[in-house]
Amino acid sequence: MNKEIIKRPEMILVGIAVQTSFQNEINPVRAKITPTVQQYFTNQLFEKTPNRVKPGTTFCVYYKL
Repeated sequence: MNKEIIKRPEMILVGIAVQTSFQNEINPVRAKITPTVQQYFTNQLFEKTPNRVKPGTTFCVYYKL
């Protein structure tokens, strides 16, 4: 797999957040990412976000503190 760096203009992200660890995510009982994504789509939170610039586009962002 080749990595590609794409530079984009600054954007403001709005949504739900969860804090987890690799150790949590490898254990299905403690995993948090998948249930959070499921919550987002099941509750159609994308429809409840006002002033979306690109309706129909969803970003999932992962970062390390």
